[in-house]
Amino acid sequence: MSERSQRIENVRQVEEYTPRDFDVDEHLEELGLEGPPKTIHPLDKEDVRKRFAKVSSWFAQERVRQVDFRRESMIDHEFYDGPGQWTQEEMNVLARRGQVPITFNQVKPTVDWVLGTEKKIRVDYRILPRGEEDAKNAEMKTKLFKYVSDANNAGFKRSKSFADAVLAGVGWIDHGINADPDNEPLTVGYEDWRNVWYDTLGLEDDLSDGRYIFRGKWVDEDVACAMFPDRADVIHAAVISNDQGFGYDVFSEMLDPAFDPKMAGGLSQGSTGVSPQYTGFFGYIGTQTSVESRDRVFLVECQYRTPAKKKILRGKELGTLQGITFNESNEDHLKLVKMGIGQAVDSVQMESRQMIFTGDSVLQDGESPYRHKRFSLVPIWGFKRKKDGTPYGIVRNLRDPQKDLNKRRSKALYLLSANRVVADDDAIKETDQSWDDIVQEANRPDGLIKVYPKSQRGIEIQNETQLATEHVALMTQDEKYIQSASGVTDELMGRDTNAVSGKAIRARQEQGGVVTTAFFDNNRLAFKISGEIILSMIEQLYTEEKKIRITGGENGKTPEFLEINKYNPETDEIIGDITASQADFVISEQDYSATIREAMFASMTEILKTLQPEAAIQVIDLWFELSDLPGKEKFVDRFRAITGQRGTDAEPTPEEAAADKAKADAATQAAEAQNQILQVQLEGEKAKVLKLEQEAQLIAAKIKTESVNQQVSAAGVDYDKEKLRMEKASTLHTIEQGEHQRTMQTRDQNAKEEQTAHGMMMTEKNAEHTANQAEHQKTMDVKRLALDEKLVKAKDKPNGSVERGLKSNNHKK
Repeated sequence: MSERSQRIENVRQVEEYTPRDFDVDEHLEELGLEGPPKTIHPLDKEDVRKRFAKVSSWFAQERVRQVDFRRESMIDHEFYDGPGQWTQEEMNVLARRGQVPITFNQVKPTVDWVLGTEKKIRVDYRILPRGEEDAKNAEMKTKLFKYVSDANNAGFKRSKSFADAVLAGVGWIDHGINADPDNEPLTVGYEDWRNVWYDTLGLEDDLSDGRYIFRGKWVDEDVACAMFPDRADVIHAAVISNDQGFGYDVFSEMLDPAFDPKMAGGLSQGSTGVSPQYTGFFGYIGTQTSVESRDRVFLVECQYRTPAKKKILRGKELGTLQGITFNESNEDHLKLVKMGIGQAVDSVQMESRQMIFTGDSVLQDGESPYRHKRFSLVPIWGFKRKKDGTPYGIVRNLRDPQKDLNKRRSKALYLLSANRVVADDDAIKETDQSWDDIVQEANRPDGLIKVYPKSQRGIEIQNETQLATEHVALMTQDEKYIQSASGVTDELMGRDTNAVSGKAIRARQEQGGVVTTAFFDNNRLAFKISGEIILSMIEQLYTEEKKIRITGGENGKTPEFLEINKYNPETDEIIGDITASQADFVISEQDYSATIREAMFASMTEILKTLQPEAAIQVIDLWFELSDLPGKEKFVDRFRAITGQRGTDAEPTPEEAAADKAKADAATQAAEAQNQILQVQLEGEKAKVLKLEQEAQLIAAKIKTESVNQQVSAAGVDYDKEKLRMEKASTLHTIEQGEHQRTMQTRDQNAKEEQTAHGMMMTEKNAEHTANQAEHQKTMDVKRLALDEKLVKAKDKPNGSVERGLKSNNHKK
């Protein structure tokens, strides 16, 4: 009969359990609490019972679905711890054979390397504003986030959850509300994977498509009654009926391989030498010693989502109130809608609810108190089986080579220490030695065996040392396979290998690190989700005035304090209002692979050697950020103080902002002055072009006049006075128009030059010189025209009519 069957048989032989006398009202009176109501409780009404029926069916389904996962994960933990690498049946066989069950645990150092790497490369984070006006508020939230994480030891608890993910395949980070006024209102904790049942039909890693998640916890009866005084009667009924949430009794270890009996109020098997068999609330049987169990009750919390139609607040100016459920009985909500800051909008959403029950009784049911509308439990996943999504850890694929290694080591030692005796029946005289004595003496290095002289064959002692060598060789192959399957090689462990050069060692380290990247990538995702939840809860819970010390006086540095939600009566404003706006949680860019980061640091060092000193000093802060030296932030700050550089994410100080503004203004003024110079030069070029056009017009007019005069002289006829007068008048009008245009151009140019800075003096002189040349050219053109007229008079002297006509025209002019 197996051990489990024997335990079940022992339970059947136990006499009927007689519950102790218990007065609920008297017990509550001792605790100073009010008793339950005498009428029907609201949690026993029909609508609540309907929801409980659905929730309880979900819980029953998940307990059945996750049996295999929980059993295998517990075996993985046993392999990491060591004793579980041999089953009881295997040890019994070895004991009958006289063989020692040796354990050479290669799984533990492999897992420890992964866990140690996570502690070594913990990432940093930032809180980014959603608008430029919220930059200072986001910086303040970053400091507050750091304070909350330190107050809850969040880094250490996340490491415990990561360890569960590496071993069991999933770990859980918990976020909750603490009602104790002496502690922080926000809690970040670790939750054992054995206490959690998740929705196995959800496919997303962040459980965004999951409908529910369950968490169970054993609680002492008096503590449970203090938590739910109005349900003390059903709590006590669950204790005395031994109904701890769907079969958490003596058979719970069969249904749930992760069940720990001692949490139910008794002692785990093997924890003492008193009793070998545990029978749930009946204590231990099989000996004369009785063990009194603690009265405990198993509470189950269910966070679930259900579709519901509700009104939510929408508005650009709502800040952190954006998207919350509109409550018509809330005066503040009504005021926001009345003032037009927000409006109530109908929406169909998945409503987050929370239910706590024990056995067949509901202890609490209502909407989730969290504004983030997510599950408070965030998973860190290991690997997932593609077929059904069952999680598993790094140990799962190492179990077979580890078992084979142990067996071969034990077998090799047995072969080396045991001998085979071959002898005839008459080889010894049984009056002197028995055959058992012969076997014992043969296995001793100083054994003494008496051989009967009349025996023909005597005694032959044989051994299998060659076979033991073969087992040792196969055991070495098992060790190598464990390294290749896990990715944790000798190079990563710092052991001596056949890799000689530093590049070869780094290459093998990087190859091994790639195998374990999935764990660190999943941890990064969980940290991101956890950070978003913490940020949302900070914006929700930290509404009171509070003063927090952020840094504290190390190395003579003045402690830094942060004041939030401080009311200023003079301005009637709240300084450091956490709830005024929303922000975004972002993980700082940091490579999870320590070896890759070291390679980047070395490459950057070589690049700096090739740069000029002036250029190298400008990037020395970025180079130092790649190092793993403790306290590197202080080195970086000092480097930036020397070079005047500022961090890529650092906000400028008022002095730096003023200096940046002055530089920007000077650059703007220089650009405007340069534009003015270019404008003046452009106007000068336009004047030159205009002058050339005017000269072309004068030349064309001159040619036309000469052509007319030549035609008149050749024909010897009387020149038409009126026609000549009109042509000359048109020519003179063209000249006057050009002169007027040049005058207006000069005036505009002078006006622009007067507005230009003293740096434009050379441009003004060039413009004046251009105007003088134009005026001189105009004078020369007039003189040339007068000379042409004289020539015309000289030619036309015999003809008096032409001469009189020219004189009359000149007189008019």
